[in-house]
This record gives sequence, C-alpha cells and structure tokens, in this order.
Amino acid sequence: MDDITKRFLDYYEVLKKEAKVKNATEFAKSIGISSSLMTELKEGRTKIGIKPIQNTVLEYNISAEWLLIGKEPMLKEQSESPQQSTAIDNSTINIYIDRITEQAEQIGEFKNEIKNLEKTVTALQVELECCKKENTELRTITHSKYNAEQKLYELPEIPAMLAAEPRTKYNKNAQKSAQK
Repeated sequence: MDDITKRFLDYYEVLKKEAKVKNATEFAKSIGISSSLMTELKEGRTKIGIKPIQNTVLEYNISAEWLLIGKEPMLKEQSESPQQSTAIDNSTINIYIDRITEQAEQIGEFKNEIKNLEKTVTALQVELECCKKENTELRTITHSKYNAEQKLYELPEIPAMLAAEPRTKYNKNAQKSAQK
C-alpha cells in the first residue's frame, strides 16, 4: 500500500471516530467512489486515484498537502481567506463542469448509436416487407399450380393418361426391373 492510500485510509478512520461518517459505504458515496473500491483500498489491492483525492479534499476539512506528501497538519487551517474559499468553490465547479462535459459527450455518442440502430431497424423492416411480398407471391404461385393440377385431374382423359404413364423415375425404374 502506498503512502497516499495509507493517509487516505487514516483520514477515513478519523472521520469514523469523529462520527462524521458512519461506515465505508457512506464515506465512499460522499466522495464519489464505489463501496467496492473502498474495500479494495482497505484490503491493499489497489491505490487511491486523483479524483477521490480531489473529492475528499473538497468535501472534508483535510489538507491536500498532508494527503499527498504527508506535510503536517492533517486538517486545513481554520483561518482560510475568502479567496481560498472561492478557489475551492471554483474547483468544485470545475469538477462538475468536467463531469457534465463527459456526460454530454456520452449522450452525443448514444444519440449517434440510436440513429444507427434506427437505420438498421428501417433496413430490416424493408427487408421483412420484401420477404413478406415474396412469400405471398410464392403462395399465390403454389396455390395456382395446385388449382391447375386439380383442374387437370378433373378432365376425363388425364387420369387415364397418368395411369398409363409412370409419373416418377422410381416408377420407371420399377418398370425396367419388371421387364427384365
């Protein structure tokens, strides 16, 4: 575990002792990370990233210098000037602007993906209509052929002709065998 992650977790323990947070899940939520990342940090399986550090410094009374390089004191000085307070507010605003910008880009990507999917759906609908039309035409042809065959059988001379001539090659083969 690196020093920054250790100091981060030490500060989390201070917050717990002071009852400013109830548990790791509440702390994680307050700085915009998942509770599973908090577990990974506590188990030493990962290191803390810059965004959680920024969010912790902005959300709580922790010194960024202490968190990053270990320079005392741990807590921010209470006598911050209004300019420093404004800088923190601007920093928070910038974080939100960055998040909004990222989300706007994602929305744009989603819109493009939706347009592409709509085009695909339209093409598939056209193809489906063509298939339906072909299916209808095939049914009509098959039905017409069936009707024509039925009408042939209704003619008096056709059944006699069909009885005299075999209809399939299998029947021809059977006749050849019988003739031998």
